[in-house]
Amino acid sequence: MRSLILRLIAAYVVVVTGVLWGGDSYVRSMLPGYAVVIERLLPEWRITNLNLDRLNQEPVIQVTVRLVEPLPVGGQRLPPGGEITASTLKGHALQHPLVLYPIVLSWPGLWRRAGLIRLGISVPLLLAVEGLDVPLVLVGSVEDLVLANLAPDQLNHSLSVRWMHTMNGGGRLALALAAAWASIAFGRWMDIRYASGATVPRAVPCRSDRGADRG
Repeated sequence: MRSLILRLIAAYVVVVTGVLWGGDSYVRSMLPGYAVVIERLLPEWRITNLNLDRLNQEPVIQVTVRLVEPLPVGGQRLPPGGEITASTLKGHALQHPLVLYPIVLSWPGLWRRAGLIRLGISVPLLLAVEGLDVPLVLVGSVEDLVLANLAPDQLNHSLSVRWMHTMNGGGRLALALAAAWASIAFGRWMDIRYASGATVPRAVPCRSDRGADRG
């Protein structure tokens, strides 16, 4: 247990150093994926800007969307042309690798087959977690701004707004932890399956029937 804690601390230091050094590049690499999710969930809007910015001295991921189709809200229709800017903290995107990779890297057997498998599967799991967090939070923020001004009675019925509050209320940490444990479990499962499949049954020697030959 003590060795696991020491490895966890060492892995956390390594990951934090990497995030401090390349955090902006990491977030920028995620922006195209964020844009795909946002435009899929907000078909009446088009992204005019999605980038890193600063808001009240805090680094944020900021999106500006323009309404391109009439949008019915609260018994009225918003005409095209309006713009909304929403943002979420840059640290929200960085929280996932900061939680996921110290666990993945410090778990015993990193350089064995199970460890390499869990390290490999952690990459698509990280991308999935990012896709479930930042772009959906930005979508929820856009809907929150629209509904709060035009139909506040519908706020509690918006799945995007509720998801945004879930992420900001601890769901973000839960997602990252789930991805870490899923990586470990998948690595162990694949290792056991590979070991079972690699077991070759011993050949049973055949004996000739001499009595049949004599006949």
